[in-house]
Amino acid sequence: MSEENLNYAEFGVAKKAEGKNKLHRILLVCAYVLFAVAYAGIFISVRIPQVIAILPIFVWMFIFFTWKHVKFDYEYKIEQGEMIFVKAYTPKKKKELFRFRVREAKKIVPITDFSKQDMFTGAVYDFRGSSKSPASYMALVAVDGKDACVYFEATVQAVKLLHRLNDKTIVSGDLKF
Repeated sequence: MSEENLNYAEFGVAKKAEGKNKLHRILLVCAYVLFAVAYAGIFISVRIPQVIAILPIFVWMFIFFTWKHVKFDYEYKIEQGEMIFVKAYTPKKKKELFRFRVREAKKIVPITDFSKQDMFTGAVYDFRGSSKSPASYMALVAVDGKDACVYFEATVQAVKLLHRLNDKTIVSGDLKF
């Protein structure tokens, strides 16, 4: 983010291999190995072992089309008063996941300031690279008339901009970016 532009912020973070994402990565690696073993076994059993020579090409294609679903980045940008969350598979292939108007957020606070009494049963959107990130923030927004909780990793510049757009934003002194 440039220091001159006070109305725009952009930040990206790679999704870490933890929780559900780690499980999916392990299952994909097992699928790659199982595919290679099954492919080799089938063609050895029918006595055409020469076809095994193209196995690396098929494994590469399998990896190319599936691995991007477990290795991606979350990006968010704040522009024109909206906060937009995007899942970036490649620099050119991105999918918008969620957006909300910053001034309509009920509160934007660091997760450490979020007490147990504020817990609710609404939808939860987690756009953090790691659930253990010290820069984790939470925005409480209304989606279709119901409260939703949006988790994201914040930078000092982004939090300052969020505070300018919504006075219910709490600026944490713990951000060290």
